[in-house]
Amino acid sequence: MLRTSKIFPLQPKKRLKLGAGLMLLSLGTFWLLEGLGLKWPLGESSALPLFCLFVLSSWVAILVVRRRSIV
Repeated sequence: MLRTSKIFPLQPKKRLKLGAGLMLLSLGTFWLLEGLGLKWPLGESSALPLFCLFVLSSWVAILVVRRRSIV
């Protein structure tokens, strides 16, 4: 069995799972909206700004949850 801790010793499993989930979310959103007929201004490259938007929003959500748990 392959262990991810040996391959990525500096990356905790939670960060890897978050990154994979964000990639799936951004590609899924891109394909869903494209399937509904939305024309993307950047074509297939529009998935990258979607990914950045989801990363930023998840980062803000993590900071908010951490602050509430500290107080």
